[in-house]
Amino acid sequence: LCDAAAAEGRRVAMVTFDYIASCPGAIMPVREMARVCKKRNVPTVLADAAHALGQVRLDLRSLEAAGVTHLMADAHKWLYSPKGSAMLWVTREAQDFIHPSVVGAVCSNSRTTNFDPAALANLSEYERRFQYTGTRDYTPSVAVADALRWREKVGESVILGYNHNLAVWGQEFLATEWNTETLVPAECTAFMAHARVPVSTPGAAALLNRRLREESKTHVMAFELPPRVHLGETEPTHWVRPCAQLFVSREDFKHLAAATKELASECDAAARAACAWLARTRARLTRERA
Repeated sequence: LCDAAAAEGRRVAMVTFDYIASCPGAIMPVREMARVCKKRNVPTVLADAAHALGQVRLDLRSLEAAGVTHLMADAHKWLYSPKGSAMLWVTREAQDFIHPSVVGAVCSNSRTTNFDPAALANLSEYERRFQYTGTRDYTPSVAVADALRWREKVGESVILGYNHNLAVWGQEFLATEWNTETLVPAECTAFMAHARVPVSTPGAAALLNRRLREESKTHVMAFELPPRVHLGETEPTHWVRPCAQLFVSREDFKHLAAATKELASECDAAARAACAWLARTRARLTRERA
C-alpha cells in the first residue's frame, strides 16, 4: 500500500497495526512491519498493544529502533489492574504533537494551581500535560503500581510461562477432543488458545455458544472466519478463543471440551431444522403472494 501510494505521488501519513490481534489472538510480526514502514519513511507508526501488556514482554527500545513511534496498551486486560487503566508511549521526537483531549490545571500553567511543585519535579513537558486532565477518576491508574508489585511477587516468568503453556496445551487438547484443528501456531500464541468447534453453520455456532453459557456456565469468545479458498472451503468455519490465566486450569479446558461434545450435534441438528422450516415458510409465502 505504501509503495502504491508513492507510485501515485501520495504518501502514507500513518500506519497502525496490532501487536496481538483479537480474533484470532495471534502475536503479529510487529518489528518486521515497523521496519517496512521505516524504510518507506512513514512518519507515524502506531502499535496497538491493547492485548500485549501483560501477555508478552514489551521492549520499547527495540520497538523504537524498528520504527514504532507510538504504542498504546490496556492494563486491565492482562496486567491485573482495573478497567480504565492504560498507557501511551511516544518517542521523544513525537511528543510535541501529542496532547490530552482535556486541558487540565497543570497543563494550563495557572498560578493558582495547588499542586506540590515537588510532584512535578523532573517531569518532561510531555509528562506534565497528562498529570491532571479534567475530573477523570485516577483510581485505576493508581492501581497499576499494585498490579506490578503483585506480578513481581508471583514472578513475571511464572505468569508468562504458565499461561502460555496452558494456552498451547489447551488448543491442542480441544482440537484433538473435537477432531478438528488449531488455528495459531505455538510461536504466535500468548495466552489465547484457538480451536475450531465441531459445528457446521453460523446458527449452530451461535446456539452452541449460548447453551454453553446458560447450561454449562461457560463463557468463551467465539468467532467466525470466511472460507479458506486455498483449502477448498466453501463455507465459513467457527472457532473459540478460550483464554489461559492463573485462575484457569486444564480442568477448565476439559470441561469446555466435554460440554461442547455433548451439545454440538444437538445444535447442528436444531440449526438444520430451523433453516429447513425457514425455507419452507418462505416458499409458502412466495406461493401465497403469487
